[in-house]
Amino acid sequence: YQRRVHGTLSECLFFFVMFRGLSAFRLTAARAVGSSTPPFRVLGLQQVALGGLDKAAMRHLWVDIFGLEQVGTFQSERENVDEDILRLGAGPLAVEVDLMQPLDPSRAPKVHVPPLN
Repeated sequence: YQRRVHGTLSECLFFFVMFRGLSAFRLTAARAVGSSTPPFRVLGLQQVALGGLDKAAMRHLWVDIFGLEQVGTFQSERENVDEDILRLGAGPLAVEVDLMQPLDPSRAPKVHVPPLN
């Protein structure tokens, strides 16, 4: 699995954690249906969305410490979101990481509830 991942150490660690998490998820699902294998296959991970009242702390972690690249921003009054769009990895294995904060915390939708950071 690591041979297919090209990137920084933080990217490799993130993929390893996500891979272990997906394996644990498959095992739990298999046990829930009383089988040794779940009735599905996990093909990959496309996007991770993290929400909080202020995305500055999340940005410090993901960009300044882990070294992810910011590839864009998104703001929507209708969706009540101010979002930084980051990329982890490259090519077909790249994962989009969205850091979200509400434009107005008292209004719905509440991208910061539940806090996922």
